[in-house]
Amino acid sequence: MMNSGATILTFDFYKRYIRRQADEQELLLVGRICIAFLVIIPGWLAAITYTETEGDNFFLRMADQSSHLLPGILVAFLVGALWRGATATGGFLTILLSPFFSVFIEQTYNRLMVDPPGIAAWVQLTFGSELNFLHRVALTALFGTALILVVRLVTRRDEGSERYTWWAYRSDQAKEPPRPFWRSERPWAWLLCALALWMMIYFA
Repeated sequence: MMNSGATILTFDFYKRYIRRQADEQELLLVGRICIAFLVIIPGWLAAITYTETEGDNFFLRMADQSSHLLPGILVAFLVGALWRGATATGGFLTILLSPFFSVFIEQTYNRLMVDPPGIAAWVQLTFGSELNFLHRVALTALFGTALILVVRLVTRRDEGSERYTWWAYRSDQAKEPPRPFWRSERPWAWLLCALALWMMIYFA
């Protein structure tokens, strides 16, 4: 996800709006800076919000803080890869605005639940008096998806952008001569899925 976010910021924002003549070495440097930014900011947030005297789990607190940044990156990558109509502008705005929405929705929810009016009392019984960070991630992901759809309605689709989608990749693959199973990417995909499933079961 970090690499995908850095790629979007580098090519769809820096090269497109700041330096169109940027060469490969410059883009590589910008990409590394973006990755460093996406790693350092969540780490900094975790460092300033966690102390040894607190009883909270450090890794849960770190996940809580970094989850302000990651949903926008994930949505921009998945929607951009799976939907031909997605635009670079929509992806950029999603990455930029999702952290602000994440903080806003959390603060708003927690303030409303202090003295919940009407139907908000039912919401409090269902989701608690404070918004769990996993619920916040889901709401932020929905916001990012809606934002990409809205931007697509008011802007033109980038010509040729569909060649970067999953469907274009599958179409290009179909034109190539078939490869043996063991030489394709499928064994690695199955292996990664199996390892992820094993880790989820083992650490549950």
